[in-house]
Amino acid sequence: MSSRNSESLKSYDYACQKFGTFETVRLRCNLYNLYDMISNDDPLLCHINSGSAVEGLDMMGSDLDLMAVINGTIVCLNERDAENVAEENNIRTLILDIDNTNPCYALLRVPKNVTFPENIHCFLEHRGQGIFYSSQLFKLSQLNFMSLLGDRYKIHGPCVTTEDDAIDQLYCFRCKSWPSQARPWISRSRMNHWPSPQLITTIVNYGVLFAPVGCKGSINEDIEWRMSFSVAEKLLIYSFNHTQLLCYGLMKLVLKDVIDKSEPLNGILCSYFLKTLLFWLCEESEKDT
Repeated sequence: MSSRNSESLKSYDYACQKFGTFETVRLRCNLYNLYDMISNDDPLLCHINSGSAVEGLDMMGSDLDLMAVINGTIVCLNERDAENVAEENNIRTLILDIDNTNPCYALLRVPKNVTFPENIHCFLEHRGQGIFYSSQLFKLSQLNFMSLLGDRYKIHGPCVTTEDDAIDQLYCFRCKSWPSQARPWISRSRMNHWPSPQLITTIVNYGVLFAPVGCKGSINEDIEWRMSFSVAEKLLIYSFNHTQLLCYGLMKLVLKDVIDKSEPLNGILCSYFLKTLLFWLCEESEKDT
């Protein structure tokens, strides 16, 4: 065995000890998926776990993000879709407006000739000729509600977070249609045909979530919502082989134990950047690389 292969095997063994064997990682993922299935009896909310722990990586300080998708409201692409969805499902609808927003951000407009319940009026703001669902007012209401439970919380980006930063709670809306801004992802050329066509179809059919946070510096920051592809990212991570997942874990470990502990570099990178980089590498590298 060459010294290079020997070192690779040692690195692999170290990573398995650090993050878990293939069987252990899959067991963790399955347990969190089972929890999602059990907790989704609530007709008002669909619960989705995400974060490093859910991805199967057992790291000290692994974060747990709790997403709650509000089932009673659906985001639609236009007025006609909003009318059809509302009639068929007897639920509230909002319309996606991306005409004057930065990429991956949107306004959620109330359809014309639609009356929202009184308890929703406090979230609505008039801007120009439209009425929009305010991300800031929505998030503040969630903070007030969580604070009533007794624990201390704060707003962190789109989330309501515990004071020790251990758990992020995110309430969001779902659009079951794939947004036009992300359509190039569906058909772009991929070196090794990853992700598979079947996985792409599953991701596109699920759609996208909208998290309550606007683009910093935007004149409409308080009413903008950010597109969240958390479900797509989780499905992509689940499609990794064990070596790819261990590489992801090692990248996060370097970030946490090396880069973030260097004063000039602290805060420059985040694990989301590393995840996105790894996705690109998996798409563009030869299969045997």
